[in-house]
Amino acid sequence: MGNQAGRSNTTGYRNAFFGNEAGWDNTTGHHNTCIGDSAGIDNSVGIGNTMVGAASGAATEYASYNTFIGSYAGWDNNRTNSNSNANRNTYVGFYAGYANREGEDNVGMGAFADFLNNTRSRNTFIGAYSEINGNDCILLGYSTYVNANYGIAIGSTTDVRGTNAIGIGYSGYIKPNGDYSIAIGDNIDVGSPHCIAIGDGSLIPDTISYAAAFGANAVVAQSNSFVIGDTSSARRMSVGIGTLSPNLNASLDLAESNKGFMLSRMTTSQRTTFGSGLSSTEQGMIVYDKDDNTIYGWEGSKWIAGGQQNLTLSNDTLVLSVSGDSLDLTPYLDNTDDQSLSLSGTNLSIEDGNTVDLSALQDGTGTDDQDLSLSGTTLSIEDGNSVDLSPLQDGTGTDDQNLTGASLSGTTLQIDIEGGTSASVDLAGLQDGTGTDDQDLSLSGTTLSIEDGNSVDLSSLQDGTGTDDQNLTLSSNMLSIEDGNTIDLSGYLDNTDNQNLTLSGNNLSIDNGNTVDLSTLADGTGSDDQTISLSGTSLSIEDGNSVDLSVLQDGTGTDDQTLILSGTSLTIEGGNTIDVSSLQDGTGTDDQNLTGASLSGTTLQIDIEGGSSASVDLASLLTDLYQKISDLEDRIDTLEARVTDCCGPTAIDPIDNGNINSDGGNMMQNLPNPWSKSTQITYYLKQDVKDAYLEIYATNGSLVKRIAVTSRGHGSVTLDEKSFAPGTYYYTMFIDGKQIDTKKMVLTR
Repeated sequence: MGNQAGRSNTTGYRNAFFGNEAGWDNTTGHHNTCIGDSAGIDNSVGIGNTMVGAASGAATEYASYNTFIGSYAGWDNNRTNSNSNANRNTYVGFYAGYANREGEDNVGMGAFADFLNNTRSRNTFIGAYSEINGNDCILLGYSTYVNANYGIAIGSTTDVRGTNAIGIGYSGYIKPNGDYSIAIGDNIDVGSPHCIAIGDGSLIPDTISYAAAFGANAVVAQSNSFVIGDTSSARRMSVGIGTLSPNLNASLDLAESNKGFMLSRMTTSQRTTFGSGLSSTEQGMIVYDKDDNTIYGWEGSKWIAGGQQNLTLSNDTLVLSVSGDSLDLTPYLDNTDDQSLSLSGTNLSIEDGNTVDLSALQDGTGTDDQDLSLSGTTLSIEDGNSVDLSPLQDGTGTDDQNLTGASLSGTTLQIDIEGGTSASVDLAGLQDGTGTDDQDLSLSGTTLSIEDGNSVDLSSLQDGTGTDDQNLTLSSNMLSIEDGNTIDLSGYLDNTDNQNLTLSGNNLSIDNGNTVDLSTLADGTGSDDQTISLSGTSLSIEDGNSVDLSVLQDGTGTDDQTLILSGTSLTIEGGNTIDVSSLQDGTGTDDQNLTGASLSGTTLQIDIEGGSSASVDLASLLTDLYQKISDLEDRIDTLEARVTDCCGPTAIDPIDNGNINSDGGNMMQNLPNPWSKSTQITYYLKQDVKDAYLEIYATNGSLVKRIAVTSRGHGSVTLDEKSFAPGTYYYTMFIDGKQIDTKKMVLTR
C-alpha cells in the first residue's frame, strides 16, 4: 500500500508493505513487513524482516530476520549486499544501528544508538547516543561508549576502551591500556591492565598492573598491590572481621572467638633467606619460625625473637630458658669489683692498685692557662713554640683582586678573577620565554622597587630638591666637580701635538699626515654624524674603535710612573701617598664581594668590591628565542595556507553571521582545524526550522556520526577525540531534509 510499495515483487509471499516505495525492490523475499517511506526499499530476497519507520533498513537486500523500528533504524544494514551476514539484528530508535553494514546478532535501542564501525556483531547496547566499536559488548545507559572487544559499560557516559574490561557507574573511564580491568563507582579512572577499582573517585594510574583499589578515593600507586580506603587521616578505613563496628584505632580488628590470626610461617633457613632482602623500610615485619616455634620481628637490620624470656642463675650458671643454652659466669665471680680512687697531692691512686703522678699536668699554680702572642707575622704560645704566618700574606698587606674577564659559551657564563679560580653559571633559564626573569623597575618618591623583589631608599643620593645634578668647573688646569674633589690636568698639557683635521668631500686629512676616504660611511646624504668621547687617555668614536692617546701627553711619548710600597704606605712617583692598612686583616686575605650587576641593552656588567668591573654581551642568549618566534610565524603562515587550501580563500576572513542561507541557516568551519582534543562547529538556524542535524563522514564515504541539532539561532556543536580516529573527515548540515553545506576537518592525535 503506497506509491511503488512492493513494486518489484515476483514470487515473494506473506509480505506487508505500507508507505511510499516501502519494499520497493522485493522479488522473492517473504514474511517481510515494511512500514514507512522507503522502509526496506532495497529488500529483494530477505526473509522475515520487520522494518518500521521512514528509511528503516533501507539498504538491506539479502539479509534476513532483522527488526528495525524507528526512522533510519538499521539504515546501512547489508549495504555490501552480502548474503552471508547482516542477519538477526534488532535496532529500535531514531537512527539506531544506522552505520553497521555486515555485523549480525546485535541488539540496539535508543535514539542515535549506533556503531563506530560497520562490521560489528553480537553486541547489546541500550541508551540514547550509546556508541559501540567492538564485538561481543554490552552497553547500558545514556552516551555509553565501548571501543574494544568483550567490553561492558553500564552507566551514563561511562567510557570503556580496554579489551575484556568492565565499567559500571556514572562517567567511569577505563583507558585503552586497561585490558581485563574492572571499574565500579562514580568517576572512576583506571589506566592499567588486570586491575580492579571500586568506590567513588578511586584511581589506578597508567604505569602499573595487577593492582586493586577499594573504597571512596582509594588510590594504588604500585603493581601487585591491594589498597583499601582513602589515605587521609580523616577518612582512613578500619577493617573488621566478626564485628559490625571495628575499632577505629586499629587497621585490622579481629573479633572472632573461635578463630585466630595466622602469620606467615617459614623455616629458620627460609627466614634467613627472606631477611637477606629486607632493609630498614620493613622494620616491624613479623613472621613465625616453624623450627623455633617462635615469633620473630624485623628491627631494621636483623631478626629479633619475640615472646617472654626467663633468665635463671643456678650454681654460677646463667640459663636462658627460651633456647636452653647455658653460660658459665665463674671466671667473672669475685663477689665484688668495687674500687676507690684517691688523690694525695698530685698522686692519683686506685684501691688495691697502682699510683699515677699527675704533676706533669699542672704548672705549679693549679692551672694550665696559656697566652698567645703575635709579633709581626710570628705567632707564639706561652711556654711553647712559635709559628711563622708570613706565608698567609703577600708581603704588601693587601690582596685587591680584579675581575680579569667574562666569557659566554652557549648559555654558560664564566667569570674570571685575578689570582683565583673561575666561576661559571648556567643562564639557560633566561632565554626560552618561560624561564625568563624580566623585571620592571619603579620609582615612587625616593624609593626604587624591582618587580617581585625588594625596595631601596635612594634619598641619600639627592640634595633635597629631588636631583643629584652636579656641575663640572675648569679653573686653569684644575677640573672640579660640584660637592666633590678636584683633579689637576696639567700633566696632560704639553702643547706639542696640535694638529688640524680637514674634510674635502669624503676625504679626511690630518696636518703632516695621511688622508682617509670616508665615502663608505656616507648614507647617500653625505652625512655620518658621530660622537667622540674621552675616558682617561682613551679616545673612542661612536660605533667605532678606541685609541690610546697617552703617548701624546708629556712630549717624550711616555708617562710611566713607579708605585712604591713601604709597610702599609703606597706611594706613586711624583704624586701622593695612601695608607692601605685598612685593606688587610692580619691573615693575608682580602675577601671581596660582588657589589652590583647592571644590564644595558644586552651587555651585563658585574662589579666587584675594590676591583674593576667586567662586562659580557648576552645577545647570543636571545638567538634561540628569536628563532622560536620566527618558527611560530612560519607555522602560522603554514596553517593559514592549509586552511585556505582546505576551505577556500575566505576561510580565514572574519565570519559574517548575517549571511544566512535562504534554506533556513548556515554552518561555519570548525575551530580549531586541524584539531587533537576537541573542536567546535558553529551554526545559525532560523526559528522556523523544524528539523536539523549534522552528519560526519570518513574519506571512504562511511557515516561516522550523526548529531541532532535542537537549538535555534546561533549555536555550536563540540566534538571530542573519543569518538574519532585520527584522519580527515567531512561534515554536512541538513536543514528540513535539505543539504545546506559540507566542510572538511582534520583530526591529529
